[in-house]
Amino acid sequence: MSITIRQKPDFAKRAEMLRRLKLETVRESVNDIEREILTRYASGTGPATLGVRSGRLRSSVRREIKAVGPWLSGRVFIEGKSRTNPVYAGVHEFGATIRPTRGRYLAIPLGAARSGAAGGVSKGPRDFAGGFFFRSRAGNLLFGVRTGGRVGRLIPLFVLKESVRIPARPVWGVTRANQLPRFRERVRAMTHAVAQGRA
Repeated sequence: MSITIRQKPDFAKRAEMLRRLKLETVRESVNDIEREILTRYASGTGPATLGVRSGRLRSSVRREIKAVGPWLSGRVFIEGKSRTNPVYAGVHEFGATIRPTRGRYLAIPLGAARSGAAGGVSKGPRDFAGGFFFRSRAGNLLFGVRTGGRVGRLIPLFVLKESVRIPARPVWGVTRANQLPRFRERVRAMTHAVAQGRA
């Protein structure tokens, strides 16, 4: 008496299935990582998030999927040394103390200077003719303009500071911590599907 079980393994089919599932897994993971980073850069400035002002930081996020030998890799990144990429990405990720490179003060734009309510988005107080410096009730040094002459409404445009501490808002570190378990789960599902011969 005997019991015989035979199976002719189709290694070519399994290899093709694995190649396709690896590509899907990496592509889905890269999509999720990119989506989370862009969402965090657009969700309003707060202790852990950063609001959009110019959109330059969001538009500098890049993605790449490539094969090197048996490895298929995907990454989401901001390119290092480039004229078009913002240098402040690292400042927001890790935090930093910002000091002026020229002059004594940093001119930090307030709402009217950012929104264009006082004549357009500006780089600094020098962009506004007729502006002047004054102290707020809290003692902060401000720069502003008056609408309608000497008795018009005062519009503060900039607060001047000798240094500013930017808190860390780790978009990339938090995204990595969130997405790594999802990627591992996808790899487990992919391995199981290939082992079962279904996809």
